Amino acid sequence: MTSELEVAVRREFARASRYRQSLSVLQIDLPPTAEVLGRVRDGVRLCDSVVAAPGDRVLVVLPETPLAGALLVAARLEGALGPSPSAGGPPAIGVAAYPSASVADGDALLRSAAKALEDARSRGGGIMTAFSR
Repeated sequence: MTSELEVAVRREFARASRYRQSLSVLQIDLPPTAEVLGRVRDGVRLCDSVVAAPGDRVLVVLPETPLAGALLVAARLEGALGPSPSAGGPPAIGVAAYPSASVADGDALLRSAAKALEDARSRGGGIMTAFSR
C-alpha cells in the first residue's frame, strides 16, 4: 500500500522533472498533531502538500519552489511554530530541493531532507539543508 506521503512526493517529482521545474521538501521535527498540521498549512500555499511523515515528523512538499524559496518558507514556519516542546529551542527543519546533483528521484529527495533534518537535530534545532555543513 502506498502512503499519502509517497503519492504526493512521486506525483510532484514526476511533474517537476517532466516540466523542468523546481521542487522542494521540508521535514519538520514535530509530531503531526492536528494543531501542528493546521499551523503548517496556514503558513504555506494552497498548492503545497502538508502530510504526516514516519517518525513523528511533518513533511511539506513545495512544488515550483527552488531552494531559496524553501528556506524562506522554513524560516516563516519556524517562527509560526515556536519552540520545539522536546528541545525548547526552534524546531529542527530539514530542507532539500530538486534539481540537485544528489537528487535523482523522489526517494533521494526525501533522503536528502531527512539527512538535513538529522543535521539540524544534532545542532539543537533550526534550519539545515544538505549543503549546510
